Amino acid sequence: MKKQERVIIIDSREASTCPEIKKLLSKHFTIDIQPLESADYVLSKTGKMKGSIGIERKTVNDLLSSIMDGRLFNQVIKLCDTYEYPVLLIEGSLYPFKSDPVLLGSYISLLYSFKKLKVAHSRDVRGSVRFISRSALYIGPTGHSVPKVKKKAVDPKDARVMMLTCLKGIGERKAIEILQRAPRLFSSIYAKADLKKRLEEVKGLRKETRQLLLEIFG
Repeated sequence: MKKQERVIIIDSREASTCPEIKKLLSKHFTIDIQPLESADYVLSKTGKMKGSIGIERKTVNDLLSSIMDGRLFNQVIKLCDTYEYPVLLIEGSLYPFKSDPVLLGSYISLLYSFKKLKVAHSRDVRGSVRFISRSALYIGPTGHSVPKVKKKAVDPKDARVMMLTCLKGIGERKAIEILQRAPRLFSSIYAKADLKKRLEEVKGLRKETRQLLLEIFG
């Protein structure tokens, strides 16, 4: 197949942030730089069989920050609503998730809350290039058109509720009450004594659950 039949569309911000990926991909594929509303890399199938792959690449540090500020869930919803094959490509070690119950809970929530979402991992930039390249070879001839993004969003507060419900002993109602008492919980601005007092005001919150929240956010 000719090189021009394999087009990888790259978001303009992603191309400037990580030029190494663009450089490596351009050796084997035609690269089209566009401002994308959703996904960092798009493979838009041409021919009789239509379809598209949208790949959102996140380094572990970017993933951590987007979980904490609630951006991730909005990004994933857009990704799933826009592309036939939505992929979250996580680059780097997942070790930080093992020691943080909220982050691990958020990761598990992603896996089970979005049935359409495919989660992939790569060790580094070159691993990400290999994944994107193999995806391009798998889908076949691709073009320059990008699916229209559907305007649908989740309130960041709802995303934080989802994350808190991943912790043992916290249901949706309890999570909402915790955020009412400590609205800036995910910003880690509360002194431990202040946060302890706020959590004690949440009716029915078990002592062990309060202690866990203090360990994470205090």
